[in-house]
Amino acid sequence: MRFGLILPSFSFPDLDYAKAARLREFAQRAEAQGFEALWVVEHLLTARGLYGAAWLSPLETVAFAAGCTRRIKLATGILIAALRNPVFVAKDIASLQFLSGGRFELGIGVGWDAHEYEVAGVPLRQRGGRTDEMLGIFERLWTGEPVTHHGRYYHFDDVIIDPPLPQKPFLWVAGGSKIKTDL
Repeated sequence: MRFGLILPSFSFPDLDYAKAARLREFAQRAEAQGFEALWVVEHLLTARGLYGAAWLSPLETVAFAAGCTRRIKLATGILIAALRNPVFVAKDIASLQFLSGGRFELGIGVGWDAHEYEVAGVPLRQRGGRTDEMLGIFERLWTGEPVTHHGRYYHFDDVIIDPPLPQKPFLWVAGGSKIKTDL
């Protein structure tokens, strides 16, 4: 059996810079004790009434952990990709996969907080369709070949993502919401 840990990347209002040192120590101890992976949680905003904190940005936190460790896998659990531009996400993930030596795993989901979608300018009801379309875009962009895409939600011409990935990140897709989405 293999075990992973959630990297405690909570961003409390009284946060001081010593938190970064504690995150580094946590990541290094997890690796030294033989844990398989570190997972980083995402919420763009603090969910009012549910959590007392938001989280640090997940991709940047994974990059930080990659620089502090050598072997442990690093994953998002989950990245709410539909809040973002798919070309930027594909580039960030390609960079993480390269910088981590192929240790990055992409956990992706649609999220549930309507306020996060409102702030990002993305209709909540489109989250499932946008995520599905993004997954197809990622596969094509990670080849290193020019990609043109004109889908339902995303449009771009002749985009190349470097570095091309010799090994694509393992993909985890999460879900489980009662909110109806347009697919």
